[in-house]
Amino acid sequence: MVMVTKKKRNPHNIVFLEALIMALFIFGLGILLGFVIEGNRATSIQASYFDSQVNLVDIQTLSTLIGDGDYSCAYRIEKNTEFGNRIYEDALILAEYEESQTFGRGLKEQHRIYDLLRTIFWINSIELKEDCPDLNTIVYLYEYGVEDKEEVQEQDVFSRFAGELKDELGENTVLIPIAINLDLASLDILKERYGVDGTMILINEDIRLKDIESLESFDESNI
Repeated sequence: MVMVTKKKRNPHNIVFLEALIMALFIFGLGILLGFVIEGNRATSIQASYFDSQVNLVDIQTLSTLIGDGDYSCAYRIEKNTEFGNRIYEDALILAEYEESQTFGRGLKEQHRIYDLLRTIFWINSIELKEDCPDLNTIVYLYEYGVEDKEEVQEQDVFSRFAGELKDELGENTVLIPIAINLDLASLDILKERYGVDGTMILINEDIRLKDIESLESFDESNI
C-alpha cells in the first residue's frame, strides 16, 4: 500500500495571499470611494455653476438698485463689499477643485464665468467710486493655467500680497482676482484702458505693481 503524504502549505505563500487579498480589497475600496468623492465634487461644481448664473443677474440688479443717490455711500459701499467677498469666497472653493485637476475643461469654463462675474463687479466698483471715493479696489490680474514653476511661485507671491493688503486697508476695500487670458471682450477693454499686459496688482486703477521689486518698495500711504 502506497502512503500518500499531504504536502504542507508554505506559510509564506499563505501570508502572501492574505496580503494580496487585503491589498485588492483596499484598492477596490479606494476606487469606490474615489467615485463617490468625484460624484460629490461634480454635484458641487454644478451647484456652483448655477450660483454663478444667479450672481451675474444679482450683481446687475444690485448695481441698479443702489446706483442712484437715494442711499448713503456707507450703505452702498457695504453692499458692494459684501457681494465682492461672496464671489471671492466662491472662487476660493473653485480653486480647491482646480488643484485636484479632476474636471479640467469644465473647471476652466466655470472659471471663465467667475472671471466675467468679477469683471462686471470691477466695472460696478469703478462706477461706484465716482460717487463714493472712500471705496478701494485691489485687482489682482494673473495668467490662468500657468505651469512654469517660477511663474507659479511669482503669482503666489502676488496673490498673498493682494490678500494681505486688503486686510490692512480695511472694510472699505474689495479684492478682485481676475484671470486675464480667458478671452473676455469686456476684460480686454479694461486691460487696454489700464495698461494691463501681464500679471500685476492694480490699486484704484492707478497704482500698478508689476514685479516683486515693486511689491517690496510699495508704500501703503500712497493710496
